[in-house]
Amino acid sequence: MASNEGLLSNFLNNLKDLHSEISKQFVTERTSAPNLQHEMPEFVMQVHTYWDFIRALPYNTIWMVCLMLFHIASFLLIISTQNYYKIQYALFFFFLVLVSLSEKINEIAAQHWKLFSHENFFDSGGLFISTVFSLPLLINCLLLIVIWLKFSFKALVLIKSKKLSTNRKQDPTKDDNRAQELESETKKKK
Repeated sequence: MASNEGLLSNFLNNLKDLHSEISKQFVTERTSAPNLQHEMPEFVMQVHTYWDFIRALPYNTIWMVCLMLFHIASFLLIISTQNYYKIQYALFFFFLVLVSLSEKINEIAAQHWKLFSHENFFDSGGLFISTVFSLPLLINCLLLIVIWLKFSFKALVLIKSKKLSTNRKQDPTKDDNRAQELESETKKKK
């Protein structure tokens, strides 16, 4: 138990170090590359950490609300189709295709952002599209994998219990003989 706590605290410390290092690099790159500042959206220039970035996102715009509704609908569809694995397989691969196309979607959205937004959020690094589009899709894919693992575990337990009950039905004296053997072994040890 103590080793698990040590591993967890070590992992959390490493994660904090990684976060601070990435934050420092982000701020350094942002301030030391003035020629790239025109590529970054204005709201990105105002943030210093990833959490500031998350808080600065325009959640009240129509297209962001629609995107969030898409992610919520995807989540609800996954939950409602837990017993329909073919639908879940199709959803899984559809989500992965969308994630793989996110770079192209980012390029197209960066070219046509005036049609649906008041500011260009689609930076060349893809931070925005990765955060609001790809990350929720990947979380949904992870949820699908967890559902499949849970189903596989239940199926494995069911198969093993049926196998044990079949073995007992075929040779009911085997359990009695084994119990007698264990009893005699414990008597010998005493």
